[in-house]
Amino acid sequence: MSIPAGWKMGKLGEVAAIHMGQSPPSFTYNLERRGLPFLQGKAEFGDVQPTPIKWCSAPQRVAPKGSVLISVRAPVGDVNIAPFECCIGRGLAALEPIDVDGEFLYLNLLMAKWRLEALGTGTTFKSINKAALKDFDLLLPPLLVQRAIAGVLSTLRRAIEATECVIEATLDFRKSLRRYLLTYGPELITRRDLVTTKATAVGPVPDAWEVARLGDVVRADGGLKRGPWGGSIRKDMFVPSGYKVYEQQCVINGDFSLGHYYVDEKKFAELKDFAVEEGDILITAAGTIGKVAQVPVGAAKGIFNQALIRVRLMRDRCISDYFIPLFNDYTERGVLQQSSHGAVLKNLSSVALLRNIPVPLPTIKDQETIAEILSAVDEKTRVETSMRIALLGLFEALLRDLMTGVLRTSAMINEND
Repeated sequence: MSIPAGWKMGKLGEVAAIHMGQSPPSFTYNLERRGLPFLQGKAEFGDVQPTPIKWCSAPQRVAPKGSVLISVRAPVGDVNIAPFECCIGRGLAALEPIDVDGEFLYLNLLMAKWRLEALGTGTTFKSINKAALKDFDLLLPPLLVQRAIAGVLSTLRRAIEATECVIEATLDFRKSLRRYLLTYGPELITRRDLVTTKATAVGPVPDAWEVARLGDVVRADGGLKRGPWGGSIRKDMFVPSGYKVYEQQCVINGDFSLGHYYVDEKKFAELKDFAVEEGDILITAAGTIGKVAQVPVGAAKGIFNQALIRVRLMRDRCISDYFIPLFNDYTERGVLQQSSHGAVLKNLSSVALLRNIPVPLPTIKDQETIAEILSAVDEKTRVETSMRIALLGLFEALLRDLMTGVLRTSAMINEND
């Protein structure tokens, strides 16, 4: 590898003090908050900022604020920066910068994650020892260059984090807005007191709304149908191409291009009652239950499997863009866990019980208004998500090029100083 002029190869142990985590003799749970925050591994230090779930009253190993945290046990290689002084368990090591810029060290190791993962040894689970960390190779520019690189990338990282905060806040706002709309209808919040509500099995709704059963708003021809059971469809029936078999992952991820199972024309004809059409609503019915998505225009012709339920609405009674947020609200509030007859729904296998779930029905015009309001918020989320993806792509490209010297910082500083 060609090394830029003025740069050098160094060892991690030469530029940072390495503190391996140890299990403390005692700790208290978050409610008491005595001592130092205790971090054990990747699950606790997260992707953005460490989040302690326990507090250590007798710390054995302390990571200073600003030190670089690295996951050294199952999984290995993930890195973060300690935003506070903390106690670290055996799943982490803390790197205290000595002869290196701390932010640069974090970013350097972030780019080198695949090399850190390769250091892991062990059969039951992978781990990294202190000797391997000390001997880890780093490409090191002069300190001024390190700071310039860290400045550029940190500014971009803060922009990404700010975008993520906007997305999170928008999603939280959407949930609150959805609950308001399903309680008071599309009435201005300043006029909320003018809306009289009535109690229902799914919470208060405006007096003027009808409350029907799900079975009353679906089509008679297979409007509410569970996927084929038993031996109707098995993996030994699948073919390399043909009619697609839609699975839960399509609904959970909202991506109907996922999946690679197909049946031939004969099997499709045999299972035609389980065919998927554009505009159908599919609901996950086993394992992860209650996730819902609409089959998009242009989706491949196919059938849905036994882990899904198909909903086909009577559109003069209930429109999809109103039903989907309503059903999402039910799922998040646990409404699906209790049928109208009091029987616990451990899964959604019983279409008969599902038919009895109450569905509050405003006028079609109000349904459309509610859908338009929520769609405007969804558009904000889509724009911010696209921005985040673009910023992440730029960050990854700059991280690679700046850390290897392909892109130089001479426009910002004199690298020969």
